[in-house]
Parts: sequence; structure tokens; C-alpha cells
Amino acid sequence: MAPGMLPEIIFFDRSKKVTAFKFPISIERHRVKALSDKFTSRMSLRLQREEFTLLMLLDLGAPEIVPDYPILSVDDLADQIAEVLNFFGAKVIFGLNALAGRTLQSGSAVGPWNSSNAESFICYTVRKNYSIAGWEFGNELCGSGVGANVSADQYASDIAALRNIFHDVYRGIRHKPLIIAPGGFYDANWFQEFVNKSGKSVDVVSHHIYNLGAGVDEHLIERILDPSYLDGVASTFSGLKNILQKSATKAKAWVGEAGGAYNNGHHLVSDAFVYSFWYLDQLGMSTVYDTRTYCRQSLVGGNYGLLNTSTFVPNPDYYRYQILNFIVEGCAACYCGLSHFSFQVSILQKNILCAHFTNSHIPFYHWLRV
Repeated sequence: MAPGMLPEIIFFDRSKKVTAFKFPISIERHRVKALSDKFTSRMSLRLQREEFTLLMLLDLGAPEIVPDYPILSVDDLADQIAEVLNFFGAKVIFGLNALAGRTLQSGSAVGPWNSSNAESFICYTVRKNYSIAGWEFGNELCGSGVGANVSADQYASDIAALRNIFHDVYRGIRHKPLIIAPGGFYDANWFQEFVNKSGKSVDVVSHHIYNLGAGVDEHLIERILDPSYLDGVASTFSGLKNILQKSATKAKAWVGEAGGAYNNGHHLVSDAFVYSFWYLDQLGMSTVYDTRTYCRQSLVGGNYGLLNTSTFVPNPDYYRYQILNFIVEGCAACYCGLSHFSFQVSILQKNILCAHFTNSHIPFYHWLRV
């Protein structure tokens, strides 16, 4: 969530209801007490935070946003975001504007990155002692890009500059955030050059996947129920895995954003039972190719959200997510600590029959994009 994209409203106030991230929330302490009394077993305690979260989301009635609200500074917004996330025990990854300082020439953003604003904000989070899990550099600027693109050589140079900022700002701090990049669609040549030239500067190589095509496509269900079509994206996973294995970097692969069908998905498809065939298949494929984290687009927002945008009632994929939490030991509220599992698939008349989980020492994390 890049600072420039945050809602310009009062984000969190325990004394009254406010609107944030497009849904209203209010804190009611007696509900926390009731939940604490209700749940006693170890497994049920994992549900406590989940049900409390849903109670908050379902507690409608926040006041309408009015234009008279003061526009908060990025620092003020960061303070309020941190309060919300700390309340839920969630981890946060901030997106950094990778276009700062560049000029746009025929779709290409050229010139070095101006890091002054990013460095100032990173320093602020350190002074406030905020726990940041990672900083993701840019959004969909790799390869041909979406709206604009940056060359792999320049991107690697900018990542090195960000690493130098980390050396200074996080000096003496034991647990440093991850540097994540590029957060865009896989392009073999671009990723190859970027990984080779970024070296040890990057901790995570992230990519986005919307392999079902546009949400308005009338053939989405056909694609979802066709294993041969779903297998087509395996080349992306295997390609990135091979690049990382053959390089000197220790960076790990993440799916930084995946929602199946782009442009908000499709009503009665992305928010229906049938979408789980795509979702679970891609989770299995991710682990087969050593993907360490999978970020689902999204928790709330669009037809592919895990919660209904209007009512916040869970969509079917939300329960798939919960089932994985219950199946696998060691899961936490915000992510599913899936140990690396083998995904054994049998296909009979275009039906995926089974998936088998096995343990190993390689963790696989399943996150939700908010």
C-alpha cells in the first residue's frame, strides 16, 4: 500500500466509528470480552481474532465521508495505520514510489530514482519504532510495464541505492525489513537481468499473476475448469524458480498479487464457489515451484475480494483460506503457515481429484492483500 494511495481521511479513532479502507469499523470492548469468554480451546482461539474482525467489519453505520475532513500528512496516516495493524497483530509491507524523479519518454521512465521522500518516510517509521515487515519497490514497472516501465539495469541500480539507505537507517537494528521487488508481471529477459544485476540487494523477487484474463471475459468459467489452461501459468513459476536457482542471489520468489481475473474479477464467478478451482490449484502450483509467499488480491474490494464488498459476508474462497489454516499447524491470523507441500493431482475428464500435503523445512506463507 503506497503512501500516495492511502485514503485521505481520518483513519482510526477508537472513540467513534470511522471509514477506512472502504469499510466502516468501530471498536466495542464488550464484544472482545464476550469472544474471550466464548472461545477456550487452542483451535478456537485462532478463530477469536477472525470472528472479532468480522464483527468489526459487519458493524455498519460509519458516518459519511465529507470533503471538510482535513487532509492528513503521510506521517499522520502512517501513525493511524500502525495503530490499526498493531491492534490486529498484523504485519505491514509498504509500497514505495519507484517513479519519483524520473521522466517519461514514450512509455519508459528514465533516469535514476529520487529516494529522498522514501528515505524520509523510512526514517520516520524507525524513529517511531514501527515494525515493518518489508518495503516493496514499485508496482508493475517491469518488462513492458503497466502505464510505464523501467529498465532492468536501472531498477537493479535503484535497489542497490535502497539497500544503502537500509544500511544507514537500520544500523544496529537486528531484524531488518525485507526489500521486495519488482512487483510486476513476469518477463523472462527482464527478470533475468534484474536478478543478475541486483545481486544481494534484493531479498524477495515478487511478481503478479492474473492468468485468467479480463474479468469481463465470458469464458472465465471454462478456463477455471480446464486444468490444461490452469497449467499454462506453470512456465511463469518454473521460469522464475530457474532464474533464482542459477543466480548468486539468496532472494526468494513471492507472488505479490494474484486475483485470477484482472479489473476486479467477475461477479458470480470470482465471488462464487467455482473460483476455488483456480485458487487452490494456484496455491498448490506456487509451492511446487518454491514460492514462499502468496498474496491474494484482495481481502475487501472487487469481485475477487474474500469478503463481500457491501455486506462483508465471506465469499467461498475465504473458507478455502480458513480450511488451509485448520489443516496446517502453525498458522497465524494474518497468514497461513503452510509448510512446503507436494501437490499431487490426478485428472479424469477435466476434474482435479486430489491434493496431498507433505511437510518439509521450507515455509510457505499465504498473505491477504488489503
